[in-house]
Amino acid sequence: MTPADTTEQTTAKLIVAVDRVQADSTQVRRDLAAIRSQLNALDDSIRTAAKGPLNEVARLKQQMAVLEASNKVTTQANIALKAENEKLVIDNERARNLISFLKQMKGGPSAVLDMPTVRQATSRTTVAQDDAQDDAELVPEEP
Repeated sequence: MTPADTTEQTTAKLIVAVDRVQADSTQVRRDLAAIRSQLNALDDSIRTAAKGPLNEVARLKQQMAVLEASNKVTTQANIALKAENEKLVIDNERARNLISFLKQMKGGPSAVLDMPTVRQATSRTTVAQDDAQDDAELVPEEP
């Protein structure tokens, strides 16, 4: 063996080794690409799960809580309005009684009657018709 033969053999061995390293490097790159692909698929799965049914349930529960709070506020406002309406109905009845009483007083001492009571309108008449009838009854007859 000559030194040239050993150099050629060494060079051949080096070329084979470099080819192996390049092949290994190519395989490592393929493996890394496969791992990246799997990671991307997992990321997509996570994003999909975050947008999926469980996240939708959480979003709907949050909406339900907001609507329930709004419903409570609306219910409280409705109760307050009903109470105010009842007070106004009572005040209206008192005002009608006072007007009726004052009309009786205006008619003179013989026209003074007991304190009038608020009559409920019958199914055939309206409150306005009942009031008109009351007014007609209060007009004193002329002798």
